[in-house]
Amino acid sequence: METGAQRELPAKVPAKGDGTPDLRFWERRELVAQTARDVAAGRAGLPGWLPLQKDGRVDARRPVGRTFLTLCPGPVPTAHGLLLLFCVMF
Repeated sequence: METGAQRELPAKVPAKGDGTPDLRFWERRELVAQTARDVAAGRAGLPGWLPLQKDGRVDARRPVGRTFLTLCPGPVPTAHGLLLLFCVMF
């Protein structure tokens, strides 16, 4: 499973100045939806462009974070939870 830092936005997806996808168009929302489905299914880690709070949870104050949480079909892991799981396993 790839980590969030390794996963970047595709070159064809315009990003805002803060590095998050610009959600004004359907294709970008579909990218966020597909990423949310992949994370919920365990096929991918949290993407690097997803805004997180200090405790590792998805930041719901940002539009891309709200969209991600709304479209995620299952429980959303936290960045620290994944790291903690990795540390416990080894």
